[in-house]
Amino acid sequence: MPLKVRTIDIFVSSPEDVQKERSLVERVIRSVAAESGVPVTVNYSNWLRKLNVSDKIPAQIGTVSDEGRTWLRPCFWEYQGSRADHEYQEQIPNTGSYDLVICILWSQLGAKLSPAFIMPDGATPKHATEYEIAWVLDQINRTPGFPELRVYRNRSTPRAPVQPRSQRETFFRDWDGVQDFFANWEKKPEFAKACSDYLDLQQFETLFREHFCDFLKRQVDKEIVPRRTSTKGRSWHSDPFRGLRYFDFEHGPIFHGRTKAVGEVVDSLNEQAKAKKPFVLVLGPSGSGKTSLVRAGVLPLLTELATVMGEGPWRRAITRPGSGGDPFGALAAALIADGALPELQEQKSREALRKISADLTENPGSVAMRIGELLDQISVQELDQLLDREKNLSPLPGRIETVELARHRKLRRTKPKAQLAIFIDQLEDLFASGYAPNIQQAYIGAVAALVRSQRVHVIAALRSEFYGSYQQFPGLVELTNPHGRLDLQPPSPEEIARMIRSPAEATGIRFDRDAKTGKHLDEALIEATIASSDSLPLLEHLLSQMHQKQAARKDGLLRWSDYRDLGEFDGALPEHAERTFNALSIEAQQAFEFVMRRLVFLEPDGKPGCRPARYEELVSSHELDSRMKTATQSFINKMVAEGLFNAEPDHRQDLVVQVAHPALLRNWPRFREWLIGEQEFIRMRDRVDGCLKLWLKGGQQTHDLLTPGLGLADGETLLNHFHSSLSDSQVKYIQKSLAGHRKSRLTTYVVLVSVLIALVALATIAAVKRLSAEGRETIML
Repeated sequence: MPLKVRTIDIFVSSPEDVQKERSLVERVIRSVAAESGVPVTVNYSNWLRKLNVSDKIPAQIGTVSDEGRTWLRPCFWEYQGSRADHEYQEQIPNTGSYDLVICILWSQLGAKLSPAFIMPDGATPKHATEYEIAWVLDQINRTPGFPELRVYRNRSTPRAPVQPRSQRETFFRDWDGVQDFFANWEKKPEFAKACSDYLDLQQFETLFREHFCDFLKRQVDKEIVPRRTSTKGRSWHSDPFRGLRYFDFEHGPIFHGRTKAVGEVVDSLNEQAKAKKPFVLVLGPSGSGKTSLVRAGVLPLLTELATVMGEGPWRRAITRPGSGGDPFGALAAALIADGALPELQEQKSREALRKISADLTENPGSVAMRIGELLDQISVQELDQLLDREKNLSPLPGRIETVELARHRKLRRTKPKAQLAIFIDQLEDLFASGYAPNIQQAYIGAVAALVRSQRVHVIAALRSEFYGSYQQFPGLVELTNPHGRLDLQPPSPEEIARMIRSPAEATGIRFDRDAKTGKHLDEALIEATIASSDSLPLLEHLLSQMHQKQAARKDGLLRWSDYRDLGEFDGALPEHAERTFNALSIEAQQAFEFVMRRLVFLEPDGKPGCRPARYEELVSSHELDSRMKTATQSFINKMVAEGLFNAEPDHRQDLVVQVAHPALLRNWPRFREWLIGEQEFIRMRDRVDGCLKLWLKGGQQTHDLLTPGLGLADGETLLNHFHSSLSDSQVKYIQKSLAGHRKSRLTTYVVLVSVLIALVALATIAAVKRLSAEGRETIML
């Protein structure tokens, strides 16, 4: 007779104030289960949570090939506020029948229950949390060790609402209820033993992962059919280290070490939403990981959560003000991109993009209104789709039947409310790319209009060095009040350890141990990262390089020998760049100067920054002969292949090349030596670029051309001595400026000559009149 699949049922109880923790619990369960090769199927009490098709248990559950093995079935039971529908209350299960019960609490408890609910001692529970705890403890007393109970309590102090009065009173009533609950139940040894405190999301994740790993290991050890090592799964199957590239949305499962900061951003966004301006500014120095934090940390978590503004579904858009030299065009393209709101344009065309860009510039309120209307339509469509899906739900075996949850879902009155999250990456582009003040002000105004619609949540990343620029714009400062500014702190040693070890665990990678010193490589990496100024980009680059080495051997071991051969922590990046350069042909090496002039700018403090350039302009410059065009292409392609350059399409779908990270410029000796003799050229070019952007944005008006003085002198010098290092648009702009100046000079000369002739004529006429008058006087005498 075939063995049945052994199911492990998990009950997760969470009020609405711990949604971040609930989401992390699901992530950890899935991740740890995948690493152990254990399948997972999830049920939700919240009807807006989408069932993952891959979670469904096969119909022939009793005859699956993996007989006698463990299958995890977590059920996430959420309480939305202090009230619940009567029918919903009837569905609350008996927690004593589960293998593991997880309760997460902060400032609220579960919903109030009807008098029909009775606790094991016959008393009436005050709320759902008390009911759940009472029944699980009753079962533990009957069968010691089953179920297992874990209670996680957030010990941080929540921010109490001041207004309106009703919310303030409800908050303190709920808060007092939590204190009374723990004061009462902690008297029971089994409950007190199950409790764990935490202060932030990172601490919670660490606690829960440790506890769940231990729980699952013990469950797997009980399997009737012993597991072979080969059955152990992996939660990630490619390189988990990103080198100089950022972690993106799809890399959320392997983005570790920033959970605390992720929670802080989401909390700040919620607080800002309560203040009716959901905007958060993330400040941090270059290389602190702001982009990865938002792309791979905040956005994946945010789109899983409900906010005070609604439950979702979420759309997301990512933009950068410096993309293509047009911040409004970049924002418009982000809004209509797949995953954002492609429905915003009636038809896909450049004209539609230009129209949205123009509206963002001149009338951003109209765009915000259209976005709100579109999100309302998406909400209705989502509701219809969810209701249609409910009709096709089939029951799954277990202690909570899907059909019962379906009945509860239909009884719920909460409806989807679509939201849009926008991430403005590298906001410093707005201040460092030469945009005129009126363009900067208009862009901030467009962002503010979107935020104040209360349907668009905006997160912006800004380098700390540009804090002064941020303060010069009252509209931007006002957007961040009262709780919308977060200073990203350097990662702690514990966070660095997670950045190194957790992705390795997800892919089954191990760290070598030095035979002489006994030190493990991961320990040395942690120490080196703490001591480095460019810690995160250098760390990720080094880990990726070592991962490539082990992948070639297929031994799953990051070795000390590779670490030393690569140049160790500080030397790995510059040595990689130099090896890549030396492997190029002589002609390709000669393209270094031409390309780097196009890809570098100087910041106000003199530090080099990365600027994008169109690939086509780089490899097809009119100033290059066919041999150098081929060489330039080889140089760029090799740098991109090695991860030292990035090549991605901009909002116009033109392929754009950029240095992968400023850390390369700061750490590559060849570049630093070259920059010494190029600073004056780069400064002149950057000054001209600022005027060029104003000219392009203003419709190429004559009054925006270079004017006599420093600007025109810079342009003439660049055209005469650095023509090959200028883009076509730069050359065109300078030539028009010079032509306009010559025309102006000629016009001035003609006017002056005309004026001189007129003056001479007037003087002659006056002289003739005077002589005539004198002649008449003589005759009369």
